[in-house]
Amino acid sequence: FVGAAFMARGVDTSSAHYVQPIDFARLQAGYDALPRRDRELIRLYLKNAPRYVLTDPDGAFPHPGTEHWRNIAERAHGAAVLAAVPSDWPKELKERCRTESTAWVKEFTAQYKLKPEMGNAWQCSWWVGEMGMAAWFVWDRLDAGLQNDVAAMVAFHADRIAGKMPGAHVEKDTEAETVSWNSQVLSLAVNMMPTHPHHAKWQEAAKRYVYTIFGTDSDKADSTPGDDGKAVKDWVVGANIHNDFSLENHNRFHMEYVYASYRFMMEGAAMYRVGGNDVPKAFSHHIAEVHEKVICQCMNGSKFAVFVSDNDWKRYHLWTESPAVHGYVALLTGSSLASGLEAESLTASAEYWGNFPPDFAYPNLYVCGKPWTPRIADIVLLHLLSPREVKPMDELEVEDKLAGARQKQDVDLLSQYSKAGSYRSFFWGPGPVVRQVESKDNGWMLLPLSSNYRAAINGKLSSDIGAKTFLSKGNDWFWVMRIYTNGAAEAFISLPDEMVLMMNFVPTTALKEAKTVDSFVAVEKPDQVFTVFFEGEKAKYRYGKTNWQRSDRVGGLALKSSWLNLADSMGFVTLDFSEGSGGMILPSPGARGSMSVYHQANPTREVAFMTAIFPNQDHAATKSMVREIGGTYRDGVMSFEGEGYRVSANFSDKAKEAQRISGHAVMIQKRQ
Repeated sequence: FVGAAFMARGVDTSSAHYVQPIDFARLQAGYDALPRRDRELIRLYLKNAPRYVLTDPDGAFPHPGTEHWRNIAERAHGAAVLAAVPSDWPKELKERCRTESTAWVKEFTAQYKLKPEMGNAWQCSWWVGEMGMAAWFVWDRLDAGLQNDVAAMVAFHADRIAGKMPGAHVEKDTEAETVSWNSQVLSLAVNMMPTHPHHAKWQEAAKRYVYTIFGTDSDKADSTPGDDGKAVKDWVVGANIHNDFSLENHNRFHMEYVYASYRFMMEGAAMYRVGGNDVPKAFSHHIAEVHEKVICQCMNGSKFAVFVSDNDWKRYHLWTESPAVHGYVALLTGSSLASGLEAESLTASAEYWGNFPPDFAYPNLYVCGKPWTPRIADIVLLHLLSPREVKPMDELEVEDKLAGARQKQDVDLLSQYSKAGSYRSFFWGPGPVVRQVESKDNGWMLLPLSSNYRAAINGKLSSDIGAKTFLSKGNDWFWVMRIYTNGAAEAFISLPDEMVLMMNFVPTTALKEAKTVDSFVAVEKPDQVFTVFFEGEKAKYRYGKTNWQRSDRVGGLALKSSWLNLADSMGFVTLDFSEGSGGMILPSPGARGSMSVYHQANPTREVAFMTAIFPNQDHAATKSMVREIGGTYRDGVMSFEGEGYRVSANFSDKAKEAQRISGHAVMIQKRQ
């Protein structure tokens, strides 16, 4: 019956004889030939991975439905590959990896024989690509019948994808990640079964899919020779990203989908290397441009990408994916910058992985920080089998290369990397408006959410609909002003040095029934001890506890302070120009919470305040800022003085038309 079913789908029931076994000696030879630096990179990738390999959290979020098949496919992929590469992993662990991966291959393949699309037509071929790669690495452990079933499964899904054209869409929801994951099973089939009669069809389709992942409108006129002598325009089906290389999904510029698109290109390139074949040019199509024009413009001091658009889904996966993508770009394009970034980000990742509490988990396990073994497996394979050694850029040169303010035109984003390594950005569409500041170290501790820094009335933000945006930028500064239909206004000012100003104004007319006005900042605190310093005191939070330990012995979260400092790495000083007595509020206990750097209860008249944000600053320096900076608010103009600057923002009604014409809503003067 099974054989008849396969024949009905046009797949040879003796598919296994087309499979070319992996030459594992090449992996050892590749490792033996590696320079010392590359061996150290592999050691760091593998150092913390045993903590998650073979566990539920190492795959997709466990789900009682079809997500189970995705979960075990990812886990089998990571375990089977990492058990085969040279490392200091214990023999017992490697044996368990192979044994359990073999069992998952058997379970998965049995489900395929019952339901070829695994109950999920959208993602099933991706899962087959993951599990098929695992099976290839434990091939000698599969009996003849299972080998044939696996080969037939891979061939069926390769035919399934090759029989369709890759999708193409730019605005709101890209097709890039779907095209990328569908390319994966084609790359597997091409290299796993090089003598199969459908090989040429799979090879052609694999290149077409991969070229289209980062396809742009401009590609349709690009006559540059690509693979097989065909012009790029004849490979790319359509655009999936903007011409400035930004990518949209869920109606916003979305960093995670940039990485999801790289992810399966990386796995595909690794499979070409495992098969002993050259990696097609398709796998380099626009990977350098997306890296330079997108990732490097949204990167913090740890060299991890920043979610600038109010979505931290899988944010900690970037601890694995950032170094892996840097490494992928370096190995395929020879970029010394990408090579340097891989080393820096991986060093930070290894430290963060090791410091996370052993029992740490969010309610949604999928976002938890971890060395994600399927992704580690692919970049390790590329390091072992790539012919080129890429010399890394010096760390000081990397910092110089990244420093500066930049603007993206196809999405509304201003970003800046300072000379001291802090990151700032203002994103205003498509999607929620987000303001973000991160220090060079501890970049994980502040979540990039739309609630940050904007005046919230009764804990809620007023509507963004109809807001007007003014902006300007230089080489090492930028500012953005937003004026809202209810009369509220804000200015976000990123200065050349380690200071960002956030100015807020809320008119009396917008404060009807207002019980509180706050300026929230979303905080992450999963490490063992998280310390907040404030006027004369400090508060400590230990993961798993239900309260802060405050040195002032005051209960609750309220602080009678105009300044605070997070973990000796980020300072906040707030100047209040309103009537009444303001203060600050600690974030609630737990892994995540929102602190308020400005809190005003029962406001009766207009509210005007300004927060000076000091990344890369310890608490003693923040405390001294209270005496060294000052400001005023008169007739709609808010001004700041200190740290060598005079900065003013004009929120007045009379100035609005002049702002639109002249662009001088904000004035920055550097004082000598």
